Amino acid sequence: MMNETNQPSDSSWLVRLAQDQEIDRKSMDAFQVLRRVAEAIHSHDAQALLEEFALDDPRFNVFETSAPYRMSAEDIRGTADVLAALRDPDMRFDDVRFDCADAVAIATGYQVLRAGAKEIRRRYSSRFSLVMIPIHGRWKILHAHFSAIPGTR
Repeated sequence: MMNETNQPSDSSWLVRLAQDQEIDRKSMDAFQVLRRVAEAIHSHDAQALLEEFALDDPRFNVFETSAPYRMSAEDIRGTADVLAALRDPDMRFDDVRFDCADAVAIATGYQVLRAGAKEIRRRYSSRFSLVMIPIHGRWKILHAHFSAIPGTR
């Protein structure tokens, strides 16, 4: 549930919009993809994470600075398994800017992932851009680009 400033109404936020960003109700469905991705990581649910991607669309692809190539749907399936196995994961999206039209939504911002036991907890931060399209009445990620922020991996 979002409050009047479009921020999560509880104190444990998963997605925080840029301070000057407001989104309308129509855009809220696409915005919820980010919350579901973070929640899937928190709950170790690889299948729920994969449901947020348009894996069957031939245009699907992901770029990430840690991979020297365009990641395929099969690569994402493997990545989802790895993310689901992380110890005590905490993923958040911050300073999110969001634009939505009838057939495409674009989200940009920062992604922060922390994982591991307290004594060896690691933090990974990336800039991201996501392109989402509606498929059968539900927004899905068609393209993603993650660029690691230097010094955070």
